Amino acid sequence: MLRLKNIKKSIKEKGYQGAEKGGDRILIHVREDGVPFITEGNHRMVEAYLSNRPFIAADVRYLRGSENVDGPLNPKRIGIDFGEDK
Repeated sequence: MLRLKNIKKSIKEKGYQGAEKGGDRILIHVREDGVPFITEGNHRMVEAYLSNRPFIAADVRYLRGSENVDGPLNPKRIGIDFGEDK
């Protein structure tokens, strides 16, 4: 709980440090079965939820062909175009 308090205070004072350049982004991995999970930034995600933030920067990494599996973060479902339909 102390860590979350410290993160909330830091984000309130400084915002998300360098998120536009890749820093302080949440990292989401999508497994080969299409299930996503947060590998970095669990506390930042909780802070964002508790603070009712409408947006938080995240990077999504697809593992072992998971971009071809119909899961909640399937690229076509969330509007990512890799150009394969052209």
